[in-house]
Order: sequence, then C-alpha cells, then structure tokens
Amino acid sequence: MKKYVRLFLIISAVVITLLSSIKGAGLIENNGCVDLRCRIVGTRLSHAGYSPYFYKWTAGGNIYFLDPNDQPGRKVNGNVVTPAVFKTFFILAQLKYPLIKLVWGILQYLFILSAFFLLTRNKKSTGNDNFFPFMIVLFCYICSNIWFYNVERGQVYSFYLFILSLIYGFYQSSWKQGTFVSGFVCALAVCIRPLMTVFAIPFFLKKDIKWMAGSICGAIIGICLFVLPFIQDWKGYFSAMKEYSNEITVRHYPAAVKQEIPSIIEGSSNMQNSTSFQCGGLSTVQYYLAAKGVFLQSFTLAGIYCIMAALLCFLYMRSKPQFQSPENIFLFAFLLYILSELFIIGHRGGYNQIEWIFGVFLLCKKKKFPDLLLAGMLAAILLENIQLNVIPYQFEFAEIILICILFYGVLGKEYLKKRQLSRV
Repeated sequence: MKKYVRLFLIISAVVITLLSSIKGAGLIENNGCVDLRCRIVGTRLSHAGYSPYFYKWTAGGNIYFLDPNDQPGRKVNGNVVTPAVFKTFFILAQLKYPLIKLVWGILQYLFILSAFFLLTRNKKSTGNDNFFPFMIVLFCYICSNIWFYNVERGQVYSFYLFILSLIYGFYQSSWKQGTFVSGFVCALAVCIRPLMTVFAIPFFLKKDIKWMAGSICGAIIGICLFVLPFIQDWKGYFSAMKEYSNEITVRHYPAAVKQEIPSIIEGSSNMQNSTSFQCGGLSTVQYYLAAKGVFLQSFTLAGIYCIMAALLCFLYMRSKPQFQSPENIFLFAFLLYILSELFIIGHRGGYNQIEWIFGVFLLCKKKKFPDLLLAGMLAAILLENIQLNVIPYQFEFAEIILICILFYGVLGKEYLKKRQLSRV
C-alpha cells in the first residue's frame, strides 16, 4: 500500500507542477516581471560602460536601458544585486525582453525542481528519507503565493535556493571530491550573494579541511573572475548600498518627479503592471526600527549581527554531537544565513521566503523530529500564503514560527538531552 501511495504522490506532484507552470506562464505573459527588468537593464548598463546602480534614463535615451519603474527623483535606480549577477545575466540580457521573461520563468521552475532533487537525493544522509513530508512541502510551495510572487516579479531567489541546494548536494554526494566542490561553490556564490559568507562559518568551526580548501580556491577564482576586473562596478555597488541605507536612516525620500515614457517597450506594453500577492515574512530590523523612529546605520546593524552570531557559535560549539550530522551543520549554516537577511539594508520582500524550502527540507530529514513541529512548519507555510485577517502581523508571525523550529532543530534537542542527563 505504501508503494502505491508514493506513486500517487509522485503523479500528483507532476500534475500540480504542470498546473503551477500554466499559471506561472500566464503571470509572465500578462505582467512585466518588473524586478527582472531592473536586473536586465542593470546588466546591459554594466556591459555598456554605464553605472548599473546610478544610471537614470531620460526622454530620448536608448529604450534598451529603460526601466519604467525607476523613480526619476531617486539617486539610485533600484538595482541591489552585485556586479557578479550582472556578469551572470550577460547572455540572457542580449535577448528581446518578452523572450527574456519566458526563459527566466522556465529557469525559475528548473531551479526550484533541481533544489527538490538535490535535497532529497544523497548518499551520505543518516537521517530519515521522509518522502511524505517532502511531497507536502513541494505541494505547499510550488503553488504558493510566495512562489508566484517570485515568478511574476522575475526574482532571483529561486537561483539563491538552487545555490544553497547545490552546496548541500555536492557535500552529500558519494563523489570523492564532492566536499571540496561544495566549499568551492559556496565561496564562489559569495560574489553573487555576499550573505553567503556566513554560511561558511559552521564548516570552519568543524575544521572540515576539504571544504575549507575548496572555499579558499573558490574565493580566489571568484575574486579573479568577478571582482578584480570590475572594481569600479563594485565601488558603485557599495555606494548604492549606502544610498539605500540613507533613504531609511536619514529619511531621504525621492522627490516626486513625473517623466513621460513610451507606452511600448521592447514589444511589451505592460511593464508596470503587477499582480498583488498577499504573502511574506519578516522584514528587516532596520525597517522595523525606522518605523518606530529609531534609525540604525548599516555598520551598527552588522555589529549587532556579529555579536548575535558569535553567541550562537558559542552555543553550537558546546553542543559537540551536532558535528556528527551533516544536516545539523547545514541547518546551523542556514540559521546564520536567514538571520543575516534580517540585518540587511532596507526592506526584505516576501519573495525571500522561497529560500525556506532549504531549511524545511533539512528539518524533515532529521531523525525522530517531533511530529508536532512538522505540523507547526506546515501551519507556518500556510500562514505565509493565506491571509486570514484575524491574526495581527500574520506573515511575520509565520516566519518567527519557522525560525523557532529551526533553532530547536539546530540546538534545542541536544540541550534538552543534556538537561535530562544532568537531572539523572
């Protein structure tokens, strides 16, 4: 009977993925994928010798460089990704924009499905397969508002999820050099997503020599490929980050300036249309404090995070059994990573929540993980997507539940064991 249930769930997963793809295609066709447009324009600007962060289109300019959602009175143009992302997007940016939207939509589905495959297929895992929780997670996310928010905006978080899963997949593979390549990919990914720096901390605490060697090689290659040849772009990136921080901390709001833009841009007439999605999680510490009149600079936020991360590392080091399980190492790395997102500059969009697939999958793989907490994760995923209008700060509350369960998965179980032993 269990065999037939598994087969039924697999067939259901295929059908649901196809239905999700159909809806996703409709969203891409009927909307402008506004965040993707921003990244594509930034990529084109970067390779044309202009600043991808401060360039402002004016009437009569090349429509190839027009992002209709850029606010003319603002110093920056909305791009927040690193120069390495622009280099990665180079080939895609050469296409016509309607085709770019379609290709990126397909890639997003490939990224999320590849992440599922990498997280469920490994040779070293000592945890449970938990096939049924995996299928539930797939069903919840592939048709969620969070996922369609990513697709409709043309966001890059499915790509970040794929990178996280790739690091895990190599580490867990039976390939002799898998651990080395895992570290290599993580260090290389720092150029694309600087927050990936904190993901490496648990592996250095463990003194995993192979992983550390791979990360050092990856850092060298990354610097040579994505940093040294593009120093000016990186200077522009850090200047832009400072400006985004200033918009919140010193209440530097852009002046209201109207600008006439063409109604048809690269064959599309719907560049500014965006569907509203009721979903999300926590925003950033800076954003919440600014709303209360407390303005913290990025340096202060980084300092607070470092103190918090150091405390977590201390607790983690005291729990030596944690080093025995690869899942726990990656869960701790993800905990540091997801907390670092809360201390970034500015606002944190609801589409970030797609990265939680990584953490939820690893929690499902843990041995003897309480069913109550699995149910709590499912409830939190649903709360992230279905607005009830009866729970204040519902979306924030949902992610807090996930973070608490993640804390338990990383540290709670071992400390509960120690307390029980000390009582005996």
